[in-house]
Amino acid sequence: MLNRLLRKKPAPIKFRGRRRWPLLFQLRYTAMQDSFFMTKEKVTMKKVTAFSGWRVVLAGTGINLALGVLYAYSMLKGDIGKLFSGAGDPYAVACLSFAASMIIGGKAQDKFGPRITAIIGGLLVGAGFIVCSQTSAYWGWVLGFGVLAGLGFGFGYSAATPPALKWFSPTKTGLIAGIVVSGFGIAPVYLAPLSKYLLGAYGLHNTMMILGIAFIAIVCGMAMMVTNPPAGFVPAEGLPTQAKKSSGVVNVSPKEVLRDKRFYLEPVPFSRFFEQHTQRHGQQM
Repeated sequence: MLNRLLRKKPAPIKFRGRRRWPLLFQLRYTAMQDSFFMTKEKVTMKKVTAFSGWRVVLAGTGINLALGVLYAYSMLKGDIGKLFSGAGDPYAVACLSFAASMIIGGKAQDKFGPRITAIIGGLLVGAGFIVCSQTSAYWGWVLGFGVLAGLGFGFGYSAATPPALKWFSPTKTGLIAGIVVSGFGIAPVYLAPLSKYLLGAYGLHNTMMILGIAFIAIVCGMAMMVTNPPAGFVPAEGLPTQAKKSSGVVNVSPKEVLRDKRFYLEPVPFSRFFEQHTQRHGQQM
């Protein structure tokens, strides 16, 4: 008896109330509900695209405007040279730390998100400047500006551009990347005269303290507005027909990149050019 009851299939549930309405009316009513919810979802997506995308772009540009203090190092070099010889060494170490930390920062940006990565960058830069404000020793400046601030530059820089690109279609990649990265190059326009004023009014150590606190507040504040688009987000504009057919991009794995000798040859001329460019750029301001 028990086996018969277990084998017996349950009767389907019947909705008696819906039989009062004709079938055509039920189908029309269901279609109206679906169209209403779909329309509401599209409007929400439009709001996200219109406001959040450009907000991330402006936040990323603001982060780079703060981190561009690397370009204004030459304004500090004269006063640093009065503390110890080899005033350019902290800058050289910072460039190496900057390049190395971009790889780590890019990986952290993919795993933990751009907001946390940018906050780490702001904290490292601010901590490095505060360390420099408390010491006059050679190794203290190498540690503060060269290692801590250099790592912060890489983390902040690697977290500013990728999330901004994700909010827009590939047809705007050059425009969005150019806007965000331009903050790093425009920074000496205001940082060079600002550093000159602070050095004359407060001295080197107080200037580093002021800049360190300011960078923590600015970068961490801007980082709160840097986010990736929600899951399932699709930019308003798609790829052109020709771009879909042939992109011309060859994807390689990190192991294949490390095996290529060009990967090790490219940083040599770039680092030399970067050092000369930044030193001259800051001196002209």
